[in-house]
Amino acid sequence: MKLRRILPTGISGAVAIGLFCAYGVAAPARRVRELRSALAETNGSLRQARNSIDQTRELESECASIRSQLAARAEAMTSPLVSFPAQMSRHFRQFGIENITTRVNTGIPESELPGYQRTFWSVAVPLGGSQSDVDRALLAFSGLESANPSWRVHTVSAFAEPEVKVLGGRRAMATISVLTRQF
Repeated sequence: MKLRRILPTGISGAVAIGLFCAYGVAAPARRVRELRSALAETNGSLRQARNSIDQTRELESECASIRSQLAARAEAMTSPLVSFPAQMSRHFRQFGIENITTRVNTGIPESELPGYQRTFWSVAVPLGGSQSDVDRALLAFSGLESANPSWRVHTVSAFAEPEVKVLGGRRAMATISVLTRQF
């Protein structure tokens, strides 16, 4: 008789303990393992992204040195693919800005000038943390069209929040076209 009274209470207690272990202890531990695994995957992805960014920067610096070697040759100055980045570097250097990045976007034939095209470039200027760096960059952008009549500035954008960290750093970007012979 005593066994009949104790048995249901004992079974209920065992079930309660089992549920507590399964959901009260094991579930959070399983969730912690899952989160740690997801964090490890994310950290691996971030490492790969940082490595890719570093490789791209190395390639850009290699290209800049090759471009400067080619620009030193007289025959190389006929191609805007070589001369334009060097011209941009010289222009921005007058304003104390170094490490300009230029990328060619596209070329569109100039309908009113047969044999000529507008070549569109993206020009990125690094911005420091001070407002004077931003002012210098904007002043340099504003003087581009007067520096060379074949240059046309289409857009300028900048992200210069000093408190916000941006991947690749703060930069001002511009789309500039150059009137060139078709190539």
